[in-house]
Amino acid sequence: MSSNRLVAGCMTGTSMDGLDISVVELEGYGLDLKVKDSRNQSFPLGKLSEKLRAISLGKSFTIKDLVEINHHFSHLHLDALKEMHAENAHLIAIHGQTLYHKPPLSLQMLNPNLIAHNLKVPVVYDLRAADLSMGGEGAPMTPLSDAILFRSPAQTRGIVNLGGFCNITKIAAMDQVDRNEISAKDLCACNHILDSLAREMWGFEYDHDGQKALEGKVNPEIFEQVFTILSEQNQTTRSLGSGDELYSSIRGLTPKIASQDLARSIIAAMALLISESLKECAELILAGGGAHNQALVAEIKHFFAGKVYLSDDFNIPIQYRESISMAILGALCEDRIPITLAQVTHCHGEAPVAGVWVQPK
Repeated sequence: MSSNRLVAGCMTGTSMDGLDISVVELEGYGLDLKVKDSRNQSFPLGKLSEKLRAISLGKSFTIKDLVEINHHFSHLHLDALKEMHAENAHLIAIHGQTLYHKPPLSLQMLNPNLIAHNLKVPVVYDLRAADLSMGGEGAPMTPLSDAILFRSPAQTRGIVNLGGFCNITKIAAMDQVDRNEISAKDLCACNHILDSLAREMWGFEYDHDGQKALEGKVNPEIFEQVFTILSEQNQTTRSLGSGDELYSSIRGLTPKIASQDLARSIIAAMALLISESLKECAELILAGGGAHNQALVAEIKHFFAGKVYLSDDFNIPIQYRESISMAILGALCEDRIPITLAQVTHCHGEAPVAGVWVQPK
């Protein structure tokens, strides 16, 4: 096997705002993988975004509707991968869209056969299923790729994914990847709350760069109430998914304050929880869509005692950490390396080798 592989990673997260694709040049094998280069692009989901969000919220759809949505969703992947010239890739790793996740139940939407047979490239997908079958949560999935990307021989680091949900990875100081020195968990709802607020209050899909929240001030009472709600969610040992978005609970506070102050108070509560959960780390690395939110980044820097970086500072664009991670996880599946960690997902016994494969003719 050549030491260098071109692997395409595809990711649509729980925010359901777009399809991120990274075509990554990987050097090495197994836990010694290194990212040499990547090409990255985001593709809007268009009308599919609203439909997928409605499905995840439990709204009724006919079987015909679901089949049609899957058809269009899979074709969106195919067209985007063609635009990225993924037919030249060695392998394509696809997350698919999580429609429901409440372990042991979990469902990913995708037709990988359409992609594999049109591009003539092997596709690996449904990377949660093996872990779920062993009694695990199937998530978070990226801690091992975080260690490959961001480990430091000198510093303990916390990786913070500010997506629909916030999840964190703690990596002990290490030169070589040590599976036993990595921990991770889903922390709390994040952009699910902030984006819902933006849609309701301002008619935006999201608060661009956190500009509205930057105008606000922290209301101590709301800050404390939201921090309590988020902390209670953080106490769960399971991975977060359908039904955990928390927006209705937080809006139920019915605060009579300016919308900008409400947003800033929610953000400050999130930042405090993140900082307290990673206080033993010397450095934090932020990624995910929420890392564009300047108010959220500012509040994390305010509360966290150590250094705070963006993944951009390590040549991993904040928008594409997860799609780059998918490429890494796909390569690990090919190398027969279990991608999940038993101490994270709580699967029974050792983590299994993951991935369902479609091999083209």
